Amino acid sequence: MSHRKDVYIEKLGLIPLSEEGGFFVETYRSPEMIKDQEGTERNLFTTIYYLMTSELGGKNYPHRNKSDITHFFHDGWPAKYTVMTPEGKVEEFILGNDVLKGHVPRLTVPGGCLKAAKILLDESRQYEKFPDEIPFSLISEKMSPGFDYKDREVLAVSEDHERNSGITQFLFPKMEHRKDLHVRKLNLIPVKQEGGYLKETFRSTEMIQVPERDGGKRCMFTTIYYMIAPEMGGKNYLQSNKSDAVLYFHDGWPAQYILVYPNGEIEEYILGREVSKGHVLQLRIPGGCLKGGKILVEEEYASFNDEKPFTLISEQVSPGFELRDRYVPTLHEMKSTYPKQWKAMEEYIAPSAAQDK
Repeated sequence: MSHRKDVYIEKLGLIPLSEEGGFFVETYRSPEMIKDQEGTERNLFTTIYYLMTSELGGKNYPHRNKSDITHFFHDGWPAKYTVMTPEGKVEEFILGNDVLKGHVPRLTVPGGCLKAAKILLDESRQYEKFPDEIPFSLISEKMSPGFDYKDREVLAVSEDHERNSGITQFLFPKMEHRKDLHVRKLNLIPVKQEGGYLKETFRSTEMIQVPERDGGKRCMFTTIYYMIAPEMGGKNYLQSNKSDAVLYFHDGWPAQYILVYPNGEIEEYILGREVSKGHVLQLRIPGGCLKGGKILVEEEYASFNDEKPFTLISEQVSPGFELRDRYVPTLHEMKSTYPKQWKAMEEYIAPSAAQDK
């Protein structure tokens, strides 16, 4: 690692989020619950690390949140923040450590205000004190009440530009790739341990009795969007669930899936749309079976010139998904349980699980 930016990304466990122009990780979600103005229960507060970097756009694009957000500067280049109140008043701040030059080490943006930011690369060269480094701004954010995606609103390009003058300079760049469009429009969240992005879209309100499960009750079913993406690992790492799951292919590159039954039997499928080549449009994963998947980037199926590879899937789990029903095997467990077959599964084992004993 030759740059502080890379050290922070590795040591803090930051994950890329192109729609935010950088990397982030949620570090704390208060277990204390409060009720917001609408009577909905919310976490008292949440905290994140956020690292803006020129590699992923270098801008925190215009958006507003219902909660107050306080930003704390840590390291790197200063960042210029533009804040617009609901009444249209625009203010600018430089978040940084050089208070003699007007920087503020801390900035609170009230709920309901639009905010946008960018790294100060070209405005004042004196800020660039780090020769040969990749520009970045490392910030902490505390939000209260705690962050919830439904409270977040991104400024649309079609909104009144004259009223929003001063902040439209930060608008999202033109989306050139379907992958980015899916991530933004479907509100997909990066989950590195899953090798891609996901979003739970429905959790049935109907409850059923499952006596053999921990807790005894489960919702009828849950559904998610899931996108495998190479920049996040490009693999749906080996895991099993007590419930049956069905995968449905939507768009992008096909994905190769391996199923490992409890008796050691292995089956392989290609989830994709070209049924003439043996693809399957839907794939059922029986409860208790291990599954692993990978995006087929280099094979002949990758016929989307100049696009970023991705595989967009829906997954329905019934009875509904609960984290306590999920099992991720370690490499040691795979070797001892499947001494003859584990080599076929090795590439699908999560990096963290490969280190476990």
